[in-house]
Amino acid sequence: MFSIVVPSAKEVRFASDLFGWDRPKPMKREGDRWELDVALPDDVRIEYQFVVDGRWILDPKNPARSANGFGGYNSSYTGPSYVENVPDQVPELPMRRLAMRVSGHAPSRAVALYLPEGLHEALPVILYGDGKEYEKFVEPQHIIQNLIDQGRIPPVAVALIPPKDRMQEYWKDSTPYEDYIVKDVLPALRANAPISADAQDIYVGGASLGGLISMRLAERYAEHIAGGVHSQSGAFWASPGVFAKSALMRLDPTIKLFIDWGRYEGVLTVSNDRMTDALQRLFKPHGTLVTGEGHNWSAWRARFATGIEYLLGTPSG
Repeated sequence: MFSIVVPSAKEVRFASDLFGWDRPKPMKREGDRWELDVALPDDVRIEYQFVVDGRWILDPKNPARSANGFGGYNSSYTGPSYVENVPDQVPELPMRRLAMRVSGHAPSRAVALYLPEGLHEALPVILYGDGKEYEKFVEPQHIIQNLIDQGRIPPVAVALIPPKDRMQEYWKDSTPYEDYIVKDVLPALRANAPISADAQDIYVGGASLGGLISMRLAERYAEHIAGGVHSQSGAFWASPGVFAKSALMRLDPTIKLFIDWGRYEGVLTVSNDRMTDALQRLFKPHGTLVTGEGHNWSAWRARFATGIEYLLGTPSG
């Protein structure tokens, strides 16, 4: 039961992952209280706000908050069986951050490269779009270093690349950005750090449209990106061609694919189901993780380590 006391309100709606943030659900008035009764599974985690006469507010009686990625917060509800075990504590020896400015086929921007300490040669690297958001809300450098320290994955570098215009670069006209990643960013990484020249050691990942552009990069540049794809809630609906047999067959035959998403992501849930169905029909090996969550950074953070371990771990590790 979600409820809020606002005696003077004329209308209160419930906005959340459950119904789509653009379609807030009307709440029922009971005296001074407005209520909405929702049946939810025990393993759910959702974010929400109340819309009181058009004004969006957090739940005043619920202290649980999650950063929404837009500079604000949402209230959050976690079911009794929801389990979160994110190895994101600061490691004993954190990764070293190397900043570089990369220009070329797309507008110049700052790229952050995190490297494990010690002497390494031919390091694999995984490149994430929406780099600033991953760095702030997921802290992949800590999760990855902890997995390395625990012997669950080998040493690997992580590059975080911010977009200039993510709708344009990840979706509407992605060719310049794809060229930028392969022809500018990868050479810059190799010029500044011991990054492997082997395509089997190059991985790409991202969330939402970042998941879409990761698949398109791996499809178009299979000779350069053959390690793996980490798609988190990939917005595959935005480019139906990504499901096509001709596109998926362009992937390197040995590439690893990990696709995670939430049950409360509307059209994204449907499109991720469709992607895994297409991969199964083509007998393309892949890993998946589906949780009772919505489209948010807290969910991507919670599922991050599972994807990394699938892509980079070994059967014995």
